Formats: sequence, structure tokens, C-alpha cells
Amino acid sequence: MSVRTELETQVSKTYGTFNGTNSYIEIPSENAKIKNATNKSFTMSAWFCPDGEPLSGADMDTNKCEYSIFMRPGYHTGISYTHGGFLKGVIWIRSPESREREAVVIQTPLQTNQWYHVGMIVNDKSQIVTLYINGKEVGKEQYVGELVKYLNKPYHIGVGDPNLNVWKNYYKGQIAEVGLWTDELKDYEMELIFNKGIVNKGEYTISKLPVGVWDFKGGYDNITFDISGNGNHAGFYNVGFANKSLKSNTERYLPYRRNGSYGYLSSHDDYLNLENLIKSEHPEIMTNRNTFNKKIRNQMQDIDKDGLSSTRFRIVNRQNYRENHEIIEVVI
Repeated sequence: MSVRTELETQVSKTYGTFNGTNSYIEIPSENAKIKNATNKSFTMSAWFCPDGEPLSGADMDTNKCEYSIFMRPGYHTGISYTHGGFLKGVIWIRSPESREREAVVIQTPLQTNQWYHVGMIVNDKSQIVTLYINGKEVGKEQYVGELVKYLNKPYHIGVGDPNLNVWKNYYKGQIAEVGLWTDELKDYEMELIFNKGIVNKGEYTISKLPVGVWDFKGGYDNITFDISGNGNHAGFYNVGFANKSLKSNTERYLPYRRNGSYGYLSSHDDYLNLENLIKSEHPEIMTNRNTFNKKIRNQMQDIDKDGLSSTRFRIVNRQNYRENHEIIEVVI
């Protein structure tokens, strides 16, 4: 399809800076929803920018050999950045045979000193853990067993467990917009969160509501608010906060409309072929289709010619269609 215009917008976040020595945020498990969040299917997400790589070796401080991003302590479950430059997602299970604790780990290499969005989805029904970077899947692991229960254990941002004598795993770098869900999010939902954030213009970008969202924009004294409305406010220690543009979004504009459909194809025959394609079952597109068709029926009955249009849209899927064309699925 012919795309006429592209506009670039900036995605800005409030981030916390962690010094790698004694900086961290603690989220108490004071209600059943967050306390039991990791017992079954759940999702974690965060923006992060590691300051260098954690060091490893016999002479190194064991409290600094791994950067914990968002974790639950004990047998640490969550997301971290490790020595060698690897992002790690880990959960702990009990084997149905031995009943011993076993780690399920996914790792992928990442550069230091760059901003990334990370997501970890645990689908306990299917017993699959999936790791995402910038909205795209980068690894998946199957497991067999029961997720370890953490009871009253808190959650930590920027540290594994500050109360241990060793292996505290302080994070060095920046972290922004941390989220937790008691659902296994879908691929397209993780991509939406990467592109638009957990909250965009005062509204959630996906229908599944989070247990907690810590965007570091509000608080008092040493408290940063949970903006999910669930009251899981967090205490921060030796963390500084600032704002930064983390990524750019490109919004595209389609120039042509034909018989109520947006796009451009070189011939009438091509257009007829496109009309006969199977309609997308993507939930956002289905909702959008109903709204758009109603608008066509009510307001555009007399329009039957191609014409310029500045209708804004977001691409959710695309595929090649013959030479020099694409079929794109969009939300208008």
C-alpha cells in the first residue's frame, strides 16, 4: 500500500537511577492479589538501561555480579542482566517427581548502555515461559512442575534481596515503568505496551488490568505510587529520578480511500482480489472494523471516488502482496 506521510513522536518515561551499591525499590505484598500474583500465570515488564556489565570472578563482590531489574526474592524469580551481557528471565518450579526446586531460565545477549523494553510472560496453563525484547519474542522454554510460592515475600526493583549477606544483586543503571499482571499477556499486547506504554493518554493500552504499575511519576517522602489503583505503593532507597525520551514512534498516514476502504492498489482487479481476502480476527481490528463500517454507513454513503485522506492508523500486522504492494492490518 502506498504510504504518503510519516510523523515521528517521542515516547518519554520517568526513570530511576540505581547506583549498583545500595539503591533499590521494595514493593510489599500487603494484599492477596499481589501476594499470589506469581503462584499461577503472570507477566512482568520494565524499561531498563544497564550501566556496563556486571563483573564476575573469584575476587569480585558477589553482591554486584548480576543486575536484578524486577525480582521476587528467595529463589529469585524475575528479570535480570548478567555478566557477559545477557538478559535473563527466570522462574522456579517444584519438579512433580523429586519435589526439588528447579530453575527455568531464558537468556539473550544485549548491549550495555542502551534502553530496552523487557517482558516475561509465564503461561502456567501451558507451562511455557516466554521472554520479549522491545515487543518481540526472543526465547521460550517449556517446564513441567508447580511454580514456587513466595507467600509474603515482597517484590524488588533494582535488587535481588537487600537483606541477604551475599548475592544481593544490586542493579547499576536506569529502570522505568515497571508492570505486573496476574495474566499471561498475548504477543500483540506485549508489542502494544512497548509501542505505547502501559498507560497512554490516561488509559490502559490493553484490556487486561495490571496488579501494579510503578511509573515513578508520583509519590511523597521515600514512597513511589502504584498507579494501578491497587495500593501497592513502593518504598525507594538511594534512587534518583528524572525524565527521558526512550524511543521514537512513527505514525503513518494513508493517502487514498476507495469505496470506504483505505489504501491504494494499481488496478480495479487488484482491489476486487483484496476485498475477497479472509478478514482479520485480531480483536482490536474486529472492534475497529465495526466502528469504521458504522461510520461508512452513516457518513460516507455518497463517497465512491479515490481521494486524499489523513486518517491516522497503527499497523498491527503486514504481509507482502504481489510486487511493490503490502496488505496491512491496521487500527484506525
